[in-house]
Amino acid sequence: VTVKRDSVGDFRLYFTADQEFRTVGARTGNSVGLDFGLKDFLVKSDGSRIVSPLFFKQARKEIGTKSRMPSSKKAGSDNCGKAGLDLARTPGR
Repeated sequence: VTVKRDSVGDFRLYFTADQEFRTVGARTGNSVGLDFGLKDFLVKSDGSRIVSPLFFKQARKEIGTKSRMPSSKKAGSDNCGKAGLDLARTPGR
């Protein structure tokens, strides 16, 4: 187990384990093709599409507001640090 702390202060646990590799035999049955793209997140071989989750566009206004907050605080102060962490925690960033 490895415990890491990111820049926001959240902890993450990483687990590793040893495992023997087994060979996988040929599979018979249906196959599917997947295409990852820019306009559509995913296009399947049957023609169905999954739309891109545009997290940045959805949170653009909130990111713009929160990115101005640290500059209005005194540099090096606790409040400036808190505003920076709030910006780092913003979804889509």
